[in-house]
Amino acid sequence: MRGITVCMPSPAACLKEVAKQISDRDNSVRNAALNCVVQAYNIVGEKVYKMVGNISDKDMSLLEERIKRSSRKTITKPKSEFNSTLTMTAQISPQKENSSLNRNSFNGHNNSDHHEQQQEDDLEEEESLPPVTLPQIIQEPPKEVEGPFKLDPQFMRELDNIKLQHNKPKLLEFDLDFLKEDVKIPSVSDVKAITTAVTPPKPIVLSEAMTRLNISMNKTPSPKANDATLERLIKQMASQHITTALATMAQLQEIIPQPRGNSLIDYEDDFMISLTDQLKYLQTQDPTVDNNISKIYRNLLTLIDTFYHNKTLGSRVSVPVIKEMMNAMISLLVEEKLVGVPNGDAYVRVINLLCVKIIERSDHTNTICALVKLINECISNDHSPRHVDLVMKCLWRVIKLMPNWGDDIDYDSVLLEVHYFLKKFPSSWWKTKDIDTPLRTVKTILHSSVKIKGGTIMLHLGKIPNTSESEVESYILRILKSLRITEIHQLPHPKPEIQRKPLSRANHNMLTEIFQKIGSKDETKEGLNLLYDFMQQHPEADIEPFLKKSSKFFQDYIRNGLKEIEDSRKTAKSTIVEKVGDRAQESDYTALNTDSSKSAEYWKKKLYMWNDMFENIKTGKKTTSATE
Repeated sequence: MRGITVCMPSPAACLKEVAKQISDRDNSVRNAALNCVVQAYNIVGEKVYKMVGNISDKDMSLLEERIKRSSRKTITKPKSEFNSTLTMTAQISPQKENSSLNRNSFNGHNNSDHHEQQQEDDLEEEESLPPVTLPQIIQEPPKEVEGPFKLDPQFMRELDNIKLQHNKPKLLEFDLDFLKEDVKIPSVSDVKAITTAVTPPKPIVLSEAMTRLNISMNKTPSPKANDATLERLIKQMASQHITTALATMAQLQEIIPQPRGNSLIDYEDDFMISLTDQLKYLQTQDPTVDNNISKIYRNLLTLIDTFYHNKTLGSRVSVPVIKEMMNAMISLLVEEKLVGVPNGDAYVRVINLLCVKIIERSDHTNTICALVKLINECISNDHSPRHVDLVMKCLWRVIKLMPNWGDDIDYDSVLLEVHYFLKKFPSSWWKTKDIDTPLRTVKTILHSSVKIKGGTIMLHLGKIPNTSESEVESYILRILKSLRITEIHQLPHPKPEIQRKPLSRANHNMLTEIFQKIGSKDETKEGLNLLYDFMQQHPEADIEPFLKKSSKFFQDYIRNGLKEIEDSRKTAKSTIVEKVGDRAQESDYTALNTDSSKSAEYWKKKLYMWNDMFENIKTGKKTTSATE
């Protein structure tokens, strides 16, 4: 036994805190405090009164009474294995009794009989309480769950061992040293030098103009909006579990017609790729054996129809995705897998209609390029003649629609794809074959392009490397010659060099302002008209420094615009001359019929008026009526 040393931090401090609990209302707390002090008294004796400090008279009387009673009790030890008992009786020494009496007289206790009786009643009540024994808490082992919902313990241990890895985001670093630099205030001369710069405008202005005018077909796509629900549904649509795929298609079937379906515009490629993957998987299944296979075919075809029925969707499907989808649909027709199922003819009609809808609703340039790529791939991989024939039918459908598409087609990309086809399978290669229908089909695309664009089709060969070695250029020239299209002579030819004079500062500033207007979306036409007038007034001016650093496409755009302005003004002048002649003739007849005796002064004024009229015609100004 350690004795009183267990009281921490010191016996005196500990017993003072214990003695405070003697006045607690709870009998259990009060008994525990009294028993603790009594045990300390049995060890240290009278020192315990100093350790407990000053307490109330009532608490002191309870403590002394408890000490007296404990000294009269006999402490017995439990029996040993040999049933031997040892009894120890504690005798109350006269010294302890005298010291107790002295302490009572020292503290001035004058307890009445009633007070002593109340204390005895409290003590009897406390002693009558049975000792409280707390039951031992035994933690039962967890019961193992049996049956279908039983957890795999190995899997649960693996889950517990998984540690999450938190990747710290990479923060962008910016060079802020310029904030420490001194701010240089430009002088008046520096401002003038910047305003009247002698160098041509930077080419970036022209590039920005092309972007604002939407001339370039290679537009920067808008950032993709993240939709976790759509992404999950699109992935599940390609699932090989038929139940999952059918449920997902049913959900998308409900979403696409709703306004939320427009969110699918950012996932068009993913959507079509998922459908194509499902079609490729279904090629390995037999729809005549399992009815669910024909059911998923029906839902898949319906979903494609719903997708293209939404007019906002379909225009962003890329060339490779269109090629794979068309190849999968044509393969269904070639293999005739759905002919043996109930209503097999209806499936064939639906697939044909969907092929037409994909051609009409997808981006026109991407559709043409995808089909040319597909026929190139079919010939390279020795596909069946029926497969090649169906691809050619799709191309003939495209050729029929090309006049309606007009300028919506990026002819640069189309001619480049045709160039790749003719480079891989030139005309000399087809001479060794029995049938050259694919070659004639692809060349018909060139023929339609020439009929639509005329001689300006030669401006769309920029993407083809070494056009002189390309069969495309020579074939286009032959078509132009056979169609007797005069526009070919209007193509830019090298002109004899004219002695150019350096631009004056005023002319340079004027050209700068004109090109800034051309680069503005709202002032493009005005800028082109001003540039045409400037070149008519200053034929010696050289605008090449303003164009040579820009793209060839933008140079052609400006030249074509100037050509259109020139043609329109020539047409307007000829019309005005005809109208003026007619009106002058009418006025002559009117004058002769109404009054044949006009004076010489009248005819002199008429002559001056006609001279002014023809001068205005030469300068391009509007004329007034000859009868005024």
